[in-house]
Amino acid sequence: MKKYRLIIVLFLSLLIMPLTVNAGGLAYDVIKKEAESNGLAKKYTGEHNDSANVNPAKDIYHWYASNDFEGVQVTEKNNVIFGGYCWQMIRTTDIGGVKMIYNGVPNNGKCNNTGTAQQIGVSRYNPGDYGAGYVGYMYSRGALYSVSRGDVTEGSLWGNRVKNSNSTYTLIDTQDHYDDYHHYTCNNTTGTCSSVRYYFLTTDPTKEYTHYYWIANGWDMNGYLDVSLTSVYVNDDDSTIKSYVESWYGNNMTNYTSKLEDAVYCNDRNYAALNGYNANGGSNRDSLILFGGAEDGFRKDSLYCANLRDRQCVNSSRAGIDYPTSLITAPELRLLGNSKIYSTGESYWTITPSRFYTSAFVVNVNADGTLGEASPRTEYGVRPVITLKAGSVYLSGNGSKNNPYVIGEPTRNNIYLDNDDTKGTISIGKTSNVLEISTINFSITPQEGYEIEEVSIKDQSGNPIDFTNDGNQYSFEMPGANVIIKPTYKKVKNSVNVEIVNETENLTIAIDDLSQVEFGEEVLFTVNPIRGYKVNSIRIVDSNNNAITCNQTDDENVYSFVMGATSVTIIPVYEKVSNSVSVFENIFTKQIIIEVNDAKAVVYQDTVKITVIPADGYEVDYLEIMDEEGNRIEYHRTEKENQYEFVMPTTKVTIRPFYKVSTNPNRVPRNPRTKDGIRTIVIIVLLSLIATIYLYKKKKELI
Repeated sequence: MKKYRLIIVLFLSLLIMPLTVNAGGLAYDVIKKEAESNGLAKKYTGEHNDSANVNPAKDIYHWYASNDFEGVQVTEKNNVIFGGYCWQMIRTTDIGGVKMIYNGVPNNGKCNNTGTAQQIGVSRYNPGDYGAGYVGYMYSRGALYSVSRGDVTEGSLWGNRVKNSNSTYTLIDTQDHYDDYHHYTCNNTTGTCSSVRYYFLTTDPTKEYTHYYWIANGWDMNGYLDVSLTSVYVNDDDSTIKSYVESWYGNNMTNYTSKLEDAVYCNDRNYAALNGYNANGGSNRDSLILFGGAEDGFRKDSLYCANLRDRQCVNSSRAGIDYPTSLITAPELRLLGNSKIYSTGESYWTITPSRFYTSAFVVNVNADGTLGEASPRTEYGVRPVITLKAGSVYLSGNGSKNNPYVIGEPTRNNIYLDNDDTKGTISIGKTSNVLEISTINFSITPQEGYEIEEVSIKDQSGNPIDFTNDGNQYSFEMPGANVIIKPTYKKVKNSVNVEIVNETENLTIAIDDLSQVEFGEEVLFTVNPIRGYKVNSIRIVDSNNNAITCNQTDDENVYSFVMGATSVTIIPVYEKVSNSVSVFENIFTKQIIIEVNDAKAVVYQDTVKITVIPADGYEVDYLEIMDEEGNRIEYHRTEKENQYEFVMPTTKVTIRPFYKVSTNPNRVPRNPRTKDGIRTIVIIVLLSLIATIYLYKKKKELI
């Protein structure tokens, strides 16, 4: 029966299988991570102001594609479902929000809409186009002057500027002809009138002037431009499209207003050039107001909104809108790089003014995805834009059309540990009331003698949850459900090695596979030393050179130990055997001296010297030296008188001397006829008889 014990080991070797649950995350991080990984997004580095009331604290990231292929790829990364509608992420804001453009109604959780299904409908931008104010998402009806066309009476005076007193205009710095510095005329020779003409454009190459405004009420052209584009009155009235967008929002999105950022939507009416509207040197040959968003062929990509009255948001005192929604800007579209990201196959409006010529123009997206301009009276598609609040999270999805990110409110759930504490421990922080999409970090430490076999992280429905691990450290994002963490363990297996020494005849271990010995298993092994040696001790150490207890069983040469947590080495230690040397003496022996420390424990292979001193009148005939098995042991005489030596065998030794009458005259035996001599002869005869009988028996045994 195998025995088992526990030993600490830290050994983690898991292959993470593909997982099926999409973890949530911050919506802001979607574009940020794409940019940081050098994907299809970039970090914006220009000027910006996304909030009228909050200081910027976040970097801005936006999707970007350099070609059609990449543009299509972006449309499989930026899809969102929020508030029951499909949206496409455009960029982040400088306070951590995410701007999104309307993209239709979900169909079975998918956002595969095209064409008109990507817009809430069609609308004019404004009811007219005859005044510069009509480029505004909000404007002032009182500042709208219609453009007139006509000649001037010959001989009329022209002024560089005008003054008004008691409702009468008077030309200043007059002359009798038009030039780039003289645009005002009363169409008379007096230079006074109740309303004054301002000629700003000629469309006839044979004439110096053709188009003009009637200006009254004490204003001049600068005042007209101010009230149309920059003054406190500029946002008095809603545009047609603002009313359309906010009506849709009011009917469909008000329940989600708390989830949205009050971001700035820039209706950029800051003009890049006045031309004929500049009374101090503006040419009427190129007479138009060119707005910043249309500058350089709509190539502007700055997110800076210069005019406070153009920074439209709910909480603005100068440009307040009713709901946190508006339209996309031309610079935001330019930042995307490729039109495949935002084209729908239909024309739709932006919020960016283009220019004022004889009528107003606003930037639009054409059906082919290019940017163009159109009269505000044109009916084009409407795609509202909203901005998710900083910290908004998606609960599922990967951003593709078939699996959009789903924006929602994070829930709080619990983490349960299904763990056998006798085999390992889990170290984790908070496990109750854990916020959805939180990053959960924990570690697993196996108990002594165990290693991790598998780690399972599932939600309460049994769905696997994606996780990563680095050594014994694990990490996953909390889903919107309870989570169960369940590790399983197994005993470690290691190898048993043997340090072979010369005195080992064989060392056998009763295990089939010495490379896969389970921790806690009792290991039996047998040690057989070579002849003449015996086991002194068995030393067993692990890979850290720590001693492991070795036990001797009832069988003399069989030992056991319990397998440790690492590989083990068996090191046998031997010593030579020792046995006794005994001597049979007789009456002819006067003395035998054995020259060893202890005749009862003579070590194998030691040289044993003996000195045999016979009785008077006798000398040694020969010695019989036998081991325990009856084998004769070779010996030889040393140079010292009566001294002999032999090498100790592996068993006990018996020495028996045999004598003969000495031929040395100095050693003549006593007279046998005397009383003592007769007794001596009798003893000799008896001893000879006994010896003869003994030798006979011995020879018979050997035969």
